[in-house]
Formats: sequence, structure tokens, C-alpha cells
Amino acid sequence: MRPGTTRQGNVVTTESLRATDRQTLVRVCNGIAVACLTIVLLEVAVSFLPDDVFLHYFTVRRLVLGLGLIAAGLVLVLRPEERRPIPRQALVLAIPAGLLLLSYIASAIVHRSPLAFPSVRLLVEELLVFILVLLIARDRRSAQIVLLIMLLAVAAVSFEAIRQFTSAENTHFFMVDRGGWTTIEVLAAPADGFVRVVGYFNNPNLLGAFLVLVLPFAWAFAATSRLPRWVTGVVIAAGAVALVLTFSRAPLLSIVLALVLIAALRRPLVALLLLPVAAAVILNPFSLGRLTTGLSRVDSLKLGLEGVAQQPLVGVGPGAFRDFAEREGAEFWNAHNSFLNVAAEVGVVGGLSLAALVVLALLWTFRLRRERPRDPLVAAFIGVFVSFTLVSLLDAPYNTVAGSYLLWVALGLLVATCGFSRPVAAAAPSHVGEPRPVAAGGGPVPTGPAAERPVDTSGPLL
Repeated sequence: MRPGTTRQGNVVTTESLRATDRQTLVRVCNGIAVACLTIVLLEVAVSFLPDDVFLHYFTVRRLVLGLGLIAAGLVLVLRPEERRPIPRQALVLAIPAGLLLLSYIASAIVHRSPLAFPSVRLLVEELLVFILVLLIARDRRSAQIVLLIMLLAVAAVSFEAIRQFTSAENTHFFMVDRGGWTTIEVLAAPADGFVRVVGYFNNPNLLGAFLVLVLPFAWAFAATSRLPRWVTGVVIAAGAVALVLTFSRAPLLSIVLALVLIAALRRPLVALLLLPVAAAVILNPFSLGRLTTGLSRVDSLKLGLEGVAQQPLVGVGPGAFRDFAEREGAEFWNAHNSFLNVAAEVGVVGGLSLAALVVLALLWTFRLRRERPRDPLVAAFIGVFVSFTLVSLLDAPYNTVAGSYLLWVALGLLVATCGFSRPVAAAAPSHVGEPRPVAAGGGPVPTGPAAERPVDTSGPLL
């Protein structure tokens, strides 16, 4: 008898065995892809992997990322039913993303500064992370896995930051009271000051920017997961405490204003109660005593505009803003504005491309909110992208590995959410915790776009 055929009573066939093996392999590949994404994101937060470089280009993090992409791709090969039409948002996003990459490549070729080609490779790596998130977050349940990774990242950096504060560890950043609270950078802890926490970063502002980009996602996971609320609550509370202990004004103000906006969309009265909190972020001794450092950022903005004026097409070189500032007789690491900083380093097209990415993210986020006004994940997107926009106007989080990485992870999760927010079939599962309506014949009732028109599966598939 040929393999794959059955006799009466013979229920174990070659096809069934192959199907079982294939399903096991799919689970293994899924696990590898998720594990790789977890390692990559925690490495960005904690930096625990070796910095060794292989064959001039490959680091351990990039090798792990490549393994994750291979595993996620194998899942789609082994299970064709897992394929989905590429979200329209991904195709639209490819335009500014491609222009941004071309701007970095052109500027790197022209200037060949020490950080030029490493900056290009980092952007390519971030685009691959975007694709990996898009491949993993195929539905709401798998998107929860990405949110869980964000919660783990919050826990990793927050408890370390709190330990730094309670042990008065020398982070080289301190708040001191000398007739008005000021910030100083010293090698020894002053007797009249207390530490500003940095976590695993080298600057409290970087930790603050990191936290405002991961805390909303951690909250979304806590609001929709089955884990005990006290577990997720402790982690989120630790993240909030760590954010406050950075004493970083831009991240604190941005997250509070994002909360005001989220509250205003649902409960305007709560938004009014949050406005005094936003004012307190600025009108307090710790912030008022540092007005001089805040005003000095005006000079960095002017310097950024000068860089754009001198090299509008290719900028001063990827990662070369500090060198440009030194040539101009100033001491700034960046332009204290993400969009202006990118424009100054790689040209106007690059700066506008980054701005376009953020604007598109905001537009799609608020469109999702109209469709799902009470979805915690949509609220998290509002918090993340509004916070990133505000922080980017006051500082340069995209100038850091953690900030730029998290932006692309957030974009990948947003595009994936836009893709699975419209079911590919009438029998697609409903949102977690929401009962699915049942038609008279016992089948599910199509809702939304699926009830109005058939799904177009003729486009390219993931």
C-alpha cells in the first residue's frame, strides 16, 4: 500500500505524521523568532551581549536578529495559511523609510566620517527589526508577546535605576542645591546632592526617553494579560519611579502631556486634573533651577540650522554633529531636536523623511482609535508616538540606539496592528475579552469592513 493512503481502522498515516512534525517545527521556529526578538530588545536596554565584530560587519546582536528573521520566515513557509496580505501601511511607510536610508547612504559616501557607515548599518538593522516585529505580530495574541518583551525591558532598566538611587551610586550626574537646583557632572558624589539615575545608559535623559517609549506598551500588556495585576503593577510602578528619578524634563513633560491627551479623548475632566501635573514638571525647584541648561539648547538648535544651511543635501555626515559643533567652537553632542539633528547630519530629505514616519504613525494611530476607542493597545500607541514627537522636539532620542530602535519596533507593531485589525476571514477571532456575536445559523456575524466587501488577497503576501 502506498504511503499516505489509509485502510479502515488505520488512522495513523504518513500525512498525519508529517503534519505533526511540521506543526512541531512551526512551534520551534516561532519560539526561536520570539526568543531572538527578546534578546535583541533586551540587549538594546541592558547591553549584555559581547561587542565583538565578525567579518567587519556582524555583531552578536545582528546574528541573533538574522536568526530570528530566518525562523519567522520558515513559519510562513511551513504554514502558508499564516500568510497575510502586506498591510497597505507597510507599503506607504516604505517610501519615507527608503528615502531616509538613501539619505544616510549618500551622506556616508560623501563624508566618510568615522560613524558614517556604522550609522548606515544601524539603520539597516533597525529596518530588519521592523520586519521581524511585523512577522511575529501576526494577530492580537502574538502582538501580546511583543508587549510582554516591553514589560521585561521596563523591569530590567527600572529596578537597576532604583538601585542606583537608593545606594547613591556614582552615575556622574547629580542634582545639587547651590542657591537653586542645578545639574552637575562630576566623578565624585557631592555632599549636597543626590544622584540622577541612568540605568544601563550613560545619561539620565537617555533613560527617560527609553522609558516613555516602553512604559505605554507595558501598560497595554498589563491591561490585557492574565498575569496577576500586582505583578505587572509593580513593574509599571517601578518604571514610573525610575522615570521621575531621571529628573529629565523633556521625557517627563512629554509623557504627562500624552496622558492628558489620552484622558481628554475619553474623560475630559481627568485631563483637566492632569494639567497641574504637567505644569509641576516645569514649575518646580529642580526644573526652574536648571533654566540656564534649558536655554542653552537654543544655541544647539541654531547650530543645527547652521549645519542644514551649509550642507542641505547631504548634511555634515551621519553621527558627525559633535565634530561639526567643535569646528564651530561649540560643545554639543546633537541639535536637541531629532528631526533637525537628522537633517543636519544627512540632509533635508532625511530630516523630512523621519518627520513623515512620525506623522504617518500619528495619523494611523488616531484612525485606529476611531475604530477601537477602548483598546488599550491603541491608547499605548498614542502615548508612544505623542511622547516620541514631543521628546524629539526638545531633545534627540533618535540620535541614540535605544531611541531609534524602539521607534522602529513601535512602527512595526503599529503596522501589524493595522493589518490584523481587519480580519482576513469572517471567522477571525475577536478581541480578547469581547464575546463574538453569533448569527442565526450559528456562524459568526461579519462586522466592519469584512461585512461590506470581500477581502482582497491578490496583493503580495507575507
